[in-house]
Amino acid sequence: RLLKKDLHQKEKIREHLLRFSHLFDGINNKLNEFVDLFPVHPDYITYFEKIKHGKHQREILKALSTNFLRMMEEDVPESDPGLITYDQYWNEISQPSMLSIPDIRTLKDKMEIIEDRINNHFTGARANRKVLASKISKALAIRILCDDLDKKNGANALSLKEDICMTIPGVDDPEFLLDTVESTAKQLINATSGQYVDKD
Repeated sequence: RLLKKDLHQKEKIREHLLRFSHLFDGINNKLNEFVDLFPVHPDYITYFEKIKHGKHQREILKALSTNFLRMMEEDVPESDPGLITYDQYWNEISQPSMLSIPDIRTLKDKMEIIEDRINNHFTGARANRKVLASKISKALAIRILCDDLDKKNGANALSLKEDICMTIPGVDDPEFLLDTVESTAKQLINATSGQYVDKD
């Protein structure tokens, strides 16, 4: 009910998403699902169901409703799919009310260090990758919470590109976008000296 649309709305959404289907395989291959769930990325729900904490029904409704209220004041973006992606759930799950859960408290402490490293590292010529680096770190945080913290539960560049669905000005080729996500992830490793983010 939260995502109900009439046929006219679906057609408008379809036209909007088709503009980005050449960049993202998920949109191209599962267009109907993306249209039905718009503005929610289907993987938002997938990872919400996998996460070990804060996954009761009211929690996802609250998180999505908060996002919807914010988005109602904004125009549909011209240069971005405008999707709510699961990395954005980190902002909800890291709220003070959730910090009584040890795993979330531990991860929150580390994420504060990572965000500080991102702010210090992504300056000058790298400043235009700062938002992407932050989204990657939050996506990885959500993936970590899908299992015990001592388990490695990361992502490759392709899955991050598809899950975050972030466009970059001047990048209109899927391979170039993938390379940008890969290089930003490598810079994130450098920013944290491989201490908090690493590649195996």
